[in-house]
Amino acid sequence: MAPEPVPATTGSSDASGTTSSGSTTLLKQVHRMLTPPADLLEWKDMPQHLQFNPYVLTGYRPLQGVKGCLSSLFYVHNETINILTHGIPIVYILATVPAMMPWEKDYRFLSWCHLVGSVAPWCGSFVYHLFMNLDNGEGIYYRLLQLDMLGIWISQSFGALPMVTATVYCLNFPLKWLLIISYSLLCIWGLFK
Repeated sequence: MAPEPVPATTGSSDASGTTSSGSTTLLKQVHRMLTPPADLLEWKDMPQHLQFNPYVLTGYRPLQGVKGCLSSLFYVHNETINILTHGIPIVYILATVPAMMPWEKDYRFLSWCHLVGSVAPWCGSFVYHLFMNLDNGEGIYYRLLQLDMLGIWISQSFGALPMVTATVYCLNFPLKWLLIISYSLLCIWGLFK
C-alpha cells in the first residue's frame, strides 16, 4: 500500500516545525501600516496657512478630523519625524525624571516645576504637529501654534524656577522672595508681551 501524500503548507517550516506565515502576516501588517494613504497631497494643494515650507513638496496629510489626525501616527507623511521626535521625549521624560526628583515636602513644588518645565515644550509641539491639519480652519491652526509657544514659555519660566530658587537660597528671607516674585512677574509679563 502506498503512503498517503503529505498536505502542502502555506508557510515554510523550520526544524522545530513552526511556519513563517505568522511572520509574513506581521510583515504585511507593518508594511500596510507604514504605507501612507493614496490621498497625501502636494505643497501646492494645501491651504495657504499650511504652505510655510516650500522645500517639502509632497507627503502632506489632507485636512481631516481628530480621528484622522490620530490615525496619521501610523503612517509616514511630511510631519512624521516632527511628531516622533517630540513624542518620544515625552515618554522618556515621564519615565525617568520623576524617579530622580526630590519629592520631600520642602522640595515638592520645585520638583513639579522641573518636571512640568521639562515636558511642556515637547507636549505643546507634539500636539501642534499632530493636529496642525485639522479641518476646523485657520483659527484652530493658530491656536495650536500658540499652544506650541506656550509650552516653550512654561519651560523657560517654570523650568527655570528651581534654578532661580537655588541661586537666591542663601539670601535673607525678604530679598530671596522679592527676587523670586520679581522673576515670576517678569515671566508673566513676557507671556503677554
